[in-house]
Amino acid sequence: MPLTIFDQTIFTLETYIMLLRKPFFCSVAVLVASLPVQPIAVYATGLIVDEVVITASDDTIRSFTGSAAYLGERSVKEFDSTDLNALLGRVPGVYIRSEDGYGLRPNIGIRGVTSDRSQKITLMEDGILITPAPYSAPAAYYIPNVNRMNAIEVFKGPSAIAYGPHTVGGSLNLVTQPIPRQSLTQLGLTAGSDGFFKARLFHSEAINGTGWGNAGYWIDGLRYQSDGFKQLDGGGETGFKRNDINAKVQWQFGTGDGIYQELQLKLGYADESADETYLGLSDTDFSVKPERRYAASAPDNFDSQHTQLHLIHSMDFKNGWVLTNKAYFNEFERTWLRFADLASGTFNRLFITPQNVDVLTGAVDSSGEVRYANNDRNYGSYGLESRVTGKMTAGEWNHVVTAGARIHRDYIERDHQRYTADFTGGVLSNLSLDTQTSDEKAQTDALSFYVRDELTRNKWTFNAGLRLEVIDGELDSALDRDRDGSNSQTVLIPGVGVFYQWSKSLGLLAGANKGFSPAGPSATADEEESLNFEYGLRYSRDTLYIDLIGFFSDYDNLLGRCRQSDIGCNVGDEFNGGEVQVGGVEFSLDNIIGLGGGWQMPINLVYTYTESAFQQSFVTSFSQWSYQQPDGTTIYPTKGDELPYIPEHQARFQVGIHSDRWAVNAAVKYVDSMREVTGAGELGIFTQELVTLDVGIDCQLHDQLGVKLVVENATDEQKVVSRRPLGARPNAPRTVKLGAIYTF
Repeated sequence: MPLTIFDQTIFTLETYIMLLRKPFFCSVAVLVASLPVQPIAVYATGLIVDEVVITASDDTIRSFTGSAAYLGERSVKEFDSTDLNALLGRVPGVYIRSEDGYGLRPNIGIRGVTSDRSQKITLMEDGILITPAPYSAPAAYYIPNVNRMNAIEVFKGPSAIAYGPHTVGGSLNLVTQPIPRQSLTQLGLTAGSDGFFKARLFHSEAINGTGWGNAGYWIDGLRYQSDGFKQLDGGGETGFKRNDINAKVQWQFGTGDGIYQELQLKLGYADESADETYLGLSDTDFSVKPERRYAASAPDNFDSQHTQLHLIHSMDFKNGWVLTNKAYFNEFERTWLRFADLASGTFNRLFITPQNVDVLTGAVDSSGEVRYANNDRNYGSYGLESRVTGKMTAGEWNHVVTAGARIHRDYIERDHQRYTADFTGGVLSNLSLDTQTSDEKAQTDALSFYVRDELTRNKWTFNAGLRLEVIDGELDSALDRDRDGSNSQTVLIPGVGVFYQWSKSLGLLAGANKGFSPAGPSATADEEESLNFEYGLRYSRDTLYIDLIGFFSDYDNLLGRCRQSDIGCNVGDEFNGGEVQVGGVEFSLDNIIGLGGGWQMPINLVYTYTESAFQQSFVTSFSQWSYQQPDGTTIYPTKGDELPYIPEHQARFQVGIHSDRWAVNAAVKYVDSMREVTGAGELGIFTQELVTLDVGIDCQLHDQLGVKLVVENATDEQKVVSRRPLGARPNAPRTVKLGAIYTF
């Protein structure tokens, strides 16, 4: 059978990637030898920056027609955080469900979309899709290590449709370090509570630096680990280790005809070994000792490896037009041996009876009753993306036109087994294979096209965009041929926004866009669609900035996705929840108060109010929407019920005292109680409201040495922050970290 144009393109890309996966220096040598380099004057800022840092700065988003947030280098580094959850607390409209206490596997939602495994937001690194399989299996446990990032960008409303496929809530872009203007070598070391240790070595040669001419590079190595704050019955490991090494090379060159070009190559590898579990505690045991872990979770271990290759080429034609091409390859492999359930079938009622808890703790001997899952999965994604941007003038209107296309393929391979074990005298033994529960592969091909026109005239800015997604997926199951299937989706996603500068200080914005989240490759449910609105104002005067934005999402069809930890469904199965409405208000305030003598007081406040409601009653077997009571009856969603894991109120307030060499920051964060299941009125099964205080102190002792003291959760508050899928789990206790950074 002859290859389609898509297959030919992917075949060519696969061949190219195989060449690039040869040893690093061979790849670089081939690329350098092929460049038609001619010396030119080096630009102070490069074209690549406009591709990986989409908003560019806080100032840029002040005139955005859609809502967006930018966390620059200072915000990212203030508390030296390794937890993306903590950083995203600075952005209104973003919801986090904590899982392990360290942010190893964030659950992120935006404007009411489910936060479960960050499956309904578009995740990017340097403007490139980074979710291991964003179409075939978006609910994947991977996120880049935020500690190596230089900035974080969040896009909501009409701003998000440029970066699909998910446009209901928004997009998140993690930005790596740019090539610095000066050569630099830094070593950072941090030690802290519960055996926490972090080491980072960063070395760079600047563009136009010694020996590199119009090229520059950096190498970034990161290692952090902890012994864990949880305590396993009978002793055992509950910590983690993470390694991350990345390299970036960037060339600037000309072709002799006045065209300025840049080429950037980025390579990365990361791995993790974590003795983590899904198994939580009964409420009774949690109230006594939140850090406890039952002995049944002793074998649990998560192991993963991630590799990536990103290639970006930009051309400035000197006539207002810029062309950028991207090629990317990402691969993620992980296995997770973990407690799954009891053979007696009490998964969703694990803590109803004391006898079940006795089995989990080993107080009661059992044979083959305790069962484990070993979920072995391989993910991959690769593609080509092009974008052209040009500036034009028509009468009194200024236009910035952007058009782009992406050809993408991703896949997931699942190989799941179930094991049983004996539990005698509190000691696990005879861990043996019971059965294979999954052996399948899903694959998706996607073509995306996007066009946008930003028009400005006097005080008005209009932004109109249209996105086209053409998606073809298929699933092949070796164990259950009834699961085999294919799915084709074609959707147009329009969006429009307007910004009016009412006065020097006050601006008004409004926008609307179609929300879309694709269904999976086996067509067990329809895709998610919604109509989203936002409206609000921006106020700025001197150093004071205020945003007040309302949002409303009217879902035609909510989409839910089955995970291995859900009951009554197969992994990847999807369910429709029909019409849902989500609305709320986002508020943010930033100000810097001058104190004299070189001292300043920066203040930041963010607040989000959210409400949600199903618009009809329905019967579903999806365990994230329905709930089986202790007496065996099932509660189904009814009209007016609220969605789970969306706090009604959440807020964060930060204040600091800064000088040239000192910085002291304190941040208080509040997250309201959240439903674990759909419902109305009394919360029923819920997480607990949580207030935490973080404190950070920086001191630059001299030009080469800086020290940092951070106290996370200084008041040592521990509450139930998650009950899914198996019991109550806490946030991390008070954690003290002391670090130093030396610049050579």
